Amino acid sequence: MNENKLTVARRVPPMFAVPFFGFTLTDALFAVWYLALGRLYWALCPYWNERPFGGVWLFAVLYAVTVLAWAHLSGADVCANGESWYWLGVTLALAASASNGGGLLAPGVAFLAAQAVAAYWTLSVSGRLTKGVTSNWLFFDGLNALVVVPFGNFLRLFAALARTVQRFAGGAKQAARRALAVACGAALAALVLMISLPLLAAADERFAAQMRAVTDALSALWMLEEAPMWVVSLPVALFLYGLAYGAARGRRTGCFEKRDVCELQRALRVMPRVTIVTALAVLCFVYVLFLASQAGTMIDVFAGRLPETFTYAEYARQGFFELCRGAAVNLCALAGLAACSRERLSERPALRRAGGALCAVTLLLIAVAMTKMGLYMRAYLLTEKRVLVTVFLVWLAAVFALLWASMRRRIEVVRLSMLLGAALFTLLCALPIPAWIERIQ
Repeated sequence: MNENKLTVARRVPPMFAVPFFGFTLTDALFAVWYLALGRLYWALCPYWNERPFGGVWLFAVLYAVTVLAWAHLSGADVCANGESWYWLGVTLALAASASNGGGLLAPGVAFLAAQAVAAYWTLSVSGRLTKGVTSNWLFFDGLNALVVVPFGNFLRLFAALARTVQRFAGGAKQAARRALAVACGAALAALVLMISLPLLAAADERFAAQMRAVTDALSALWMLEEAPMWVVSLPVALFLYGLAYGAARGRRTGCFEKRDVCELQRALRVMPRVTIVTALAVLCFVYVLFLASQAGTMIDVFAGRLPETFTYAEYARQGFFELCRGAAVNLCALAGLAACSRERLSERPALRRAGGALCAVTLLLIAVAMTKMGLYMRAYLLTEKRVLVTVFLVWLAAVFALLWASMRRRIEVVRLSMLLGAALFTLLCALPIPAWIERIQ
């Protein structure tokens, strides 16, 4: 492992690392396999066929094995990156939730989340994240995983197959090129005929009868029946291969270099210490006034007593969502001020105290909101929405606790927050919370 354990150690297996025409034998073999993997995506995912169980999870396992194998053969020490195994576990758990259902969140949500996490994991296991692990540059890593790397290498599958043909054609390169050109022309004609033939058949009954005779004679050919599915599977194969190829070979993964991102961060740091302290102090003062005005009812609520003149529903709903939004706004404000400050909040006592005070009052706001929700659930039991809101508040409280702690010691707040958020989201998708709620009712 190299410095700070931020990158994955790499080795070079010679039998697969000798390039030909810009590609290795590994790239060529996986190009063929990814064509099949793109078809399996449509065959196994229950949202595109009549298989309601197990398909997404099975595809996730096949995809994981494929990426691990390619990363290993390309020289990445996949066992050295512990965080990548965490993201792999999240991917498989979300895929299982999408297959089985029964979680608090819809299977479609779990399915979309599994795809996004799988793309991010692909860069993680190959050691291609900007800092090697999840960091405050998460936005750039996510953009790389979902857009830059896959679409920047979108046609590499075709190139790998073409170079393979040229490699094994030997001296007959010209003939290979002609054969490839003819095959491309035939493929383009087939795409056009898939649209035009049904129109011609609808225009003339005799031509339609002739076409039916031809298709009946060739109906035993599986590839003919599967031709439409192979067409829609091709973009999936190109996307997945482009992502894996870019991660394995490092192509298009350096669009957001550390130096450029650091320069962007330095360009944002324009606010002096006085401005940051003043803004944080004003926010804290307003929240302290609000909490002071609520002191009487807050004491009753924390003691488990309902304030007079209120019903449970009235008190729980009064200001609850405003408190939640206020806590979320405080998170954005603190993050924005920290990004624009000329000095880190943890470097100066004044900044540290002001930032810690905002974290403290926000945690108190979250405590009030959670207490309101607790009283409401005690009176009216659990519902799915109440569980969702409670879990969000727990995550938000953990984030502010981490921010408060980071004022005095160096803590990777973004990394820990994302790891915790991914775990909570996965539990919401995987655990049979609706069944538990019905049992409690």
